[in-house]
Amino acid sequence: SGDALLVSFEESDASDLDQYEIYADTIPFTDVGSRTAAMIVERDGSTIFQPGGPNSNGRPGGGRQADVSEGSIQDIVLTRLSNGQNIQPGTMIWVAVVPIDSSGNAWTSELNVATATPIDDSQTDPGLHLPEISGISASWNEDRDEITVEWTQSNDPKVVGYIVHLNPEFYEDVRQAFYEFDMVQGTRSTVSPMPLPAEDRNNPAAFDLNGTWYVSVVAYDGEVTRFGVVPVVVEDWTPGNDNTEVEIDEEGSGEWWDNLSAMEVALIALLTAMILLLSMVIIGRMRKSNYNPLDYATPNWELQNEDWSDDSYATPMAPEVDFGETLMPAADSIRSTSMPAPAPQNNVPMDDLESLAGDLLDAPMNTKSDDPFNLDDLL
Repeated sequence: SGDALLVSFEESDASDLDQYEIYADTIPFTDVGSRTAAMIVERDGSTIFQPGGPNSNGRPGGGRQADVSEGSIQDIVLTRLSNGQNIQPGTMIWVAVVPIDSSGNAWTSELNVATATPIDDSQTDPGLHLPEISGISASWNEDRDEITVEWTQSNDPKVVGYIVHLNPEFYEDVRQAFYEFDMVQGTRSTVSPMPLPAEDRNNPAAFDLNGTWYVSVVAYDGEVTRFGVVPVVVEDWTPGNDNTEVEIDEEGSGEWWDNLSAMEVALIALLTAMILLLSMVIIGRMRKSNYNPLDYATPNWELQNEDWSDDSYATPMAPEVDFGETLMPAADSIRSTSMPAPAPQNNVPMDDLESLAGDLLDAPMNTKSDDPFNLDDLL
């Protein structure tokens, strides 16, 4: 985890060797000076720990037996500096080992100093090049035997799928999660912790369906995933949550507003303004009185109501011509004019007609005036 160093060194061949003192500091040094030993290692490689620490009369140590091989002492765990502070990951540290004889004599200057930087291996994540998945939500179904997990899709071309992890306890590394499900594509997955682990494998008390569960989603590029995650709590099932396909915001938190982009907000505002303006125009036209041309017409153009009497008009029409002085004298003059004499009629003598008929028929004409056409002979 980056809070210790493994120190190895060669054994001294001095016959009166009593112990080794290890000095460590975050600044370069070649002399012990006023520093105190960060750790004391016995001749046989043991490091008996005393609670007093390096600044007390007790002997500090790592609390474990070092690996002793022929001619060397290896893998001594150094956890503190000479000033008593703990080792921090990522900090360069200078370390020196000083042999001490049985009389307490030692060479404390012109030391052979080594350097090292502790690294937190747990923070070495092979999936740091992959994006973190956001918008994760999870909830139980009504029977509390399945969990519906949803998340926001990633547009990173390196992502080929997603992997869901589930655990009954909080975790920050997916390797600590008990359940790891198969890769899925899309933004929704249904997982289940059923059946629960057997007693001989895990503590059954930790796997309580009625307890709090945590879920996470990581991107997968076909080879690795992210290790570091921030899991979310699996919510209890309630009518109207994600499992019912209808979202009901009981508290009216308005979280949907946070998901809108600036362009979408501007478009909504523009449409709202247009609808408001159109509504004002329609209301204004409805309130405006209708134009009736009859209300502006003169009395001479008023229509008849029932009959031709003056009572049928709102304003009686006054005659513009005096009939007594103009039309009546003209009628009297027409009546007094004499009719023209009839045209004279031409009376043709009967005898001329009879002679004319006789000539046409080449027959003797009967000149009797009482039967000029000889009708008696024909009968």
